[in-house]
Amino acid sequence: MIRTELRKWDFIEDDKEWKEWRDGLSKRDSSNYSKFKSYRSHLLKTERRIEKLNEQLKDEKDKVNEYLKTLTTINKKVDHLRREFNLSVSVSPWTKDNKNWYCVGTIQRSGNKLSFNLGNMEKKVRPRLMEHYKTNYPKKKLFSSQDLDSFKGRSDFCEELVDVLSNYHSQIRSHIRKNPKIKSLKDSLDFFFPIK
Repeated sequence: MIRTELRKWDFIEDDKEWKEWRDGLSKRDSSNYSKFKSYRSHLLKTERRIEKLNEQLKDEKDKVNEYLKTLTTINKKVDHLRREFNLSVSVSPWTKDNKNWYCVGTIQRSGNKLSFNLGNMEKKVRPRLMEHYKTNYPKKKLFSSQDLDSFKGRSDFCEELVDVLSNYHSQIRSHIRKNPKIKSLKDSLDFFFPIK
């Protein structure tokens, strides 16, 4: 590849001297010199075109970034219209006074959060699960085996709830479609674990 400094030609300033130099070239040198100038001209035009295209490309990339930002914002408003949309459900133990522990959760979808509170673990959630799963011995055993007096037991209890709630995604989606502006899930214990 020709070095950058060799792509230019040291032109003679004086016109008379330049004409003498040009007339003194052999046919082959004159032809090669003309080709050199011609290809150098093509090179400069192409480089200028590339610079313009790079500027256009940068502008187009900026537009794409703007479109993506706008699309992300709008998607939050229309995501509930999709037949399937991604959901992530989490449940964790929470307390205000270190005596009463609650199962609080979040349903996340495309940047939107939907919160819920199943209620007091010992007084409401566990009894409801025992009633809901009264004919399902493995589930009853699973939710009655955790020690709700220890943080590990409460965390395990909530992890098991997350596993169970992963089966409710279609029900959650359906509820969100009907209530797209919903911010919190009321009566979540009845919603997830109704007593028949």
